[in-house]
Amino acid sequence: MKKHTLLQGITILGAAAIISKLLGTLQKIPMQNLAGDLTFGIYSTVYPFYTLILFLATAGLPIAVSKFVAERYAENDVVGKHNILKASVTFIGFTSFAGFCILYFAAPTLADWIGNSQTIPALRSVSVALLIVPGLAVLRGYFQGKQNMTPSAKSQIIEQFVRVIVILIVLFTMTKTHFIPQDVAAGAMYGSVAGGFVALLYMCWEWYRDHHAHPHEAFTKQSTSYTFAYSFKTVLLYALPICLGAIVPPILNIVDTFTLPRMFQLQGFGEWGAMELYGVYSRGLVLTQFIILLFSSISVAIVPAMVAARARNDEQEMGKQIATFVRFTWYFGMAASVGLWMTAKPINVMLFEDEVGTTAMAILGISVIFSVLNIITTSFLQGWGKERLPVYHLLIAVMVKLIGNLLLVPQYGVNGAAISMLAAFFVAALLNTISLRHEFKYLNLQRGLFVIKTLIALLVMSFVVWLTIISVHVFLPTMASDRFEATVSALLAIVLGATVYIFTLLKVKAITPADFSVIPSVERAMQNALDRLKFPNDRMSSEGE
Repeated sequence: MKKHTLLQGITILGAAAIISKLLGTLQKIPMQNLAGDLTFGIYSTVYPFYTLILFLATAGLPIAVSKFVAERYAENDVVGKHNILKASVTFIGFTSFAGFCILYFAAPTLADWIGNSQTIPALRSVSVALLIVPGLAVLRGYFQGKQNMTPSAKSQIIEQFVRVIVILIVLFTMTKTHFIPQDVAAGAMYGSVAGGFVALLYMCWEWYRDHHAHPHEAFTKQSTSYTFAYSFKTVLLYALPICLGAIVPPILNIVDTFTLPRMFQLQGFGEWGAMELYGVYSRGLVLTQFIILLFSSISVAIVPAMVAARARNDEQEMGKQIATFVRFTWYFGMAASVGLWMTAKPINVMLFEDEVGTTAMAILGISVIFSVLNIITTSFLQGWGKERLPVYHLLIAVMVKLIGNLLLVPQYGVNGAAISMLAAFFVAALLNTISLRHEFKYLNLQRGLFVIKTLIALLVMSFVVWLTIISVHVFLPTMASDRFEATVSALLAIVLGATVYIFTLLKVKAITPADFSVIPSVERAMQNALDRLKFPNDRMSSEGE
């Protein structure tokens, strides 16, 4: 495949991942609005189990399949390529069926461990998705191995689109007909089943078309070293370490699932009250996950770049690139953290109708800077061949989260849970950063003026955000609803605050348009915008270069 075609395919796949994850994250807002915090709490409690088992079954499989299919494809080894596919389907069949059995038949036991019997129907309904969705991983890896990214990209969007539509229909129908919350949550879980089923049908159709478009392949090469048994062993050994590393982040949510509902009950809330309180806590997670999603999408480009730099053994140039990327993450991660902290109340009312849980949302907002730093530094370490270090660091973060919940939740409730999440991401980001400094002796983050200039920009932004919220409250007609006022305040504060923050960073020469080159196609757009605004165009070096 030509280089530009491959890059175009990767871009399509990245864009599809952003769209699908965005749909998956934002659907939680209408869920809470339609069904309330109780149903939202049950859904948020159960979903991490599905995510954990799904990651364990599929996280490394698309990578393994795409790698070995690409190798067989390059060798014109059609039989070996088909054996890789058959071995992967066999492997995923066993693991997905095991996951289904665990969630379905052990649902009462898991609910007892959680401390809430209302989660049983939702656990059983989401288990069905594990019979369907993992098969998508194999077919996506197969097409990616052939450097055809379009089917994978389309299937991701189809899966999430159908999932969101089904969830909204189920929620609207069941809430209007007065189903009890645990049944509504269980019904919403079937959205994952419907989305996976439709996407799997689409991928099967694409495979059928591909298979029949090359009928001569079956006779191209009959002998191969990649027998079914060898393919099964090879795929398993390659995918397993990746799977084990991928399940660590979801374990943070599993810690909350196993501790918070039971601890809320010990505070006297009962099963229903505990689930409602968990739903309040999950409001802040929706916002932080949205910001983290954007940085995760950016970080996808880091690993290939690091692998290439490692091959050139150009540590000095790589240290410079890392410093630029870490500064970029610091600048905009800090802005997101401070912005979410200051606008937590209007955003809470705008999205979730009331201000319950605003303090916890603000605390989780502060954790964004450490979350995104953890994501970026993890990508650098993985690309440099130190993929085990971030896993160890996240395991330590899991312990911090567990201990934090046990110590803080009894005294501070949902705010304590938010503080422990903040502490966990802080520890993971700190350990990753220390490891980066150890691995790259040429890494220079320029902590002096670099930090001072960021603080200046943050102070200016904070003043603008505060003034905007106050002005909207004073000048908006008194007959306007609280939610309308909160919406106007939040949106205006975000737009004006972000604009002022970026221009302040440019004015104090903390960044230049060249720093935006870490995001594809943004540098030129940024420079053009500044030219139109007659902004000084001296192309000065940013701090640390």
